[in-house]
This record gives sequence, C-alpha cells and structure tokens, in this order.
Amino acid sequence: MKTSSAMRRLIPGIVLLSSLTLSTTLWSPTLAEGPNISARQRNEKKAFTDTQIIDGFMKTAFGAEYHLAGRVDRIRKYQMPVRVFIDGSRADRQKQIGKVVGDIARRVQHLDIAITPRRDDANTIITLVRDRDLQKTITSFYGAEKAKEIHDTLDPQCLSGFRKNDNYEIQHSDVILTVDNSDFV
Repeated sequence: MKTSSAMRRLIPGIVLLSSLTLSTTLWSPTLAEGPNISARQRNEKKAFTDTQIIDGFMKTAFGAEYHLAGRVDRIRKYQMPVRVFIDGSRADRQKQIGKVVGDIARRVQHLDIAITPRRDDANTIITLVRDRDLQKTITSFYGAEKAKEIHDTLDPQCLSGFRKNDNYEIQHSDVILTVDNSDFV
C-alpha cells in the first residue's frame, strides 16, 4: 500500500510535533559526505505505507507515555499549552513554521499549540540562524565546552533541547534551525 496524500501532507507536522513533544536532537550524517549526498538521496527509501508511518510516529511520540519503548522514566510531553515564538529575520521560514504549527493544532486533538508574537509568552523558542552561525549560536546557548562536544559527536544541522520537571514533563524547549540551506536539508 502506498502512502496516502493526506498522510504525506501530515508528515512535516508529525516531524515538528515529535520534535516538540520529545525535543530530540536532530542531525544528519549526509552533510559530511559531500558528493555522496546525491547518491544517498536516490537510494533512500521514499515510499512508506500508512501503517509504517503510523507505527513509527506512535513509537516516537508516545512510546514512553504508553510504555511502547523501553524505560518509562523518559520525557513524555508538554502538560500545558505549547506557545511557540519564532526568533529570526527570515519571514519565509517563519511563515513555513507557522503553517506547520497551525497544521498540528488542527490535526492533533487535545494539543493546545499556537504561535505567539511575544517571546515572554512562549515555552518553545525556535531560533532561526544562518548555517555559518549555527555553531556560534549553539555556543551562546550551551557554552563553549558543551558546544564543542555537540559539534564533535553530532555535527548538527539543527538542534533542540528542553527542560523538564520532576514528572518528566517538558516545561520549555529551545530549537535552533538553519534557514539558508536547501529544502532537502
């Protein structure tokens, strides 16, 4: 069975939702491979069944909450409304993120998520940076030593982090996204 068009439209929202609910660190080893990127793109699996997409999403987004994935003392989700502030000067990318957040809000029941124009009202801050400024921004967020560790172990293209409470509920998320890469990246 091929992926339905409705599921394909939902995939970008699912990806952002997974990032917001679990706030995992995102990275891709393909950038370090240079000329091999095109070959890898051609060979990557691009068609997934609805069942595969749903199964992967459920394990990623709800694994800890429903005990589908190992230990249960993991970060679960926000237990409060999620307010997203987008910090950056690229209006086109801000608009794209706003559409994804709006799509998530319409499609995911019982999730109160929205863009806020005020940083002080946000519990999720998405910082948009130029690719050449990514490492400098990571350093300003996490300090020189941690930034070097992040660079050496992940060589990230983007990064997210979070703070949790004693019940492993997310209280705040920070996301750093590069905005001057191709849509593939």
